[in-house]
Amino acid sequence: MHETSLYYLHRAETWLFISTLFYFLMNGAGIFETVVLIPKWTKSPPQSLQLLNQIDLKTFWIVMHSIHDITFILAIIFCWEFELIRNSLIIFFSIH
Repeated sequence: MHETSLYYLHRAETWLFISTLFYFLMNGAGIFETVVLIPKWTKSPPQSLQLLNQIDLKTFWIVMHSIHDITFILAIIFCWEFELIRNSLIIFFSIH
């Protein structure tokens, strides 16, 4: 491989790694929310439901999903010359 293709491959790998990293961060945040926050909300309503007013998860999830979607699209763009990876990413993105 010549230098340009190695550079292109490195960029593709980098964006694929970043997208995967944000995917795992989102899953970790979802698990944290399920294991830690939801039991606190359901512990003793209506007092415990005041937590919903204190924690703004909507903004967090909108930002997190947006960042992940942008990095996912960038991974598709930078992996475009690798047909198998490109097609797999497009399928995963459409399922996502």
